[in-house]
Amino acid sequence: MRAGHEVVLGGWKTTAGKFRSLMAGVLCGGHLAFVGLVGTGFGQDKVRRLMPALKAAASDKNPFAAKGCARETSNCASG
Repeated sequence: MRAGHEVVLGGWKTTAGKFRSLMAGVLCGGHLAFVGLVGTGFGQDKVRRLMPALKAAASDKNPFAAKGCARETSNCASG
């Protein structure tokens, strides 16, 4: 990944049931490869308003298909 590279947000991570970060990926060989976690700095109010939209977009299918994918990608949004 390089500076200015566009990423796709493919999911989110929680710790002890609390929202922690977004999962980012880049297109690689026609597939989405996981590149890392992105901290948001969102406060409780923002997370409370955002979570219904994230949960509505959630899928059981892992969007990160290329090598370099996270081992566990729970709460992955399809897209």
